Amino acid sequence: MSTTNLVYPEDIVEAPELAMLAVLDAALQQTIYALFAAHPELIAGGTLETHSASGPDLWAADAAYEHIASLQHALARYRQALAAVRTRRDAEDRPW
Repeated sequence: MSTTNLVYPEDIVEAPELAMLAVLDAALQQTIYALFAAHPELIAGGTLETHSASGPDLWAADAAYEHIASLQHALARYRQALAAVRTRRDAEDRPW
């Protein structure tokens, strides 16, 4: 779900929290990759009831994936909100 979110020094000056959001997003994405490597059946989607290997570890991995995806979505919305504030502030600073 996540794409690489590069953060430049001038971005951090305007919104310091972007630095940690980038680190957190990268860690979350790597966690998803690890879950998919450990449980390839998560990649196929569908319901876990159809998988013969549906055990507690797969259910927990699926729940973790869902929570991570939800958190990534929330982080993306937060970055969008920060960008909107910056755009609005830049517009107010223009003399015309």
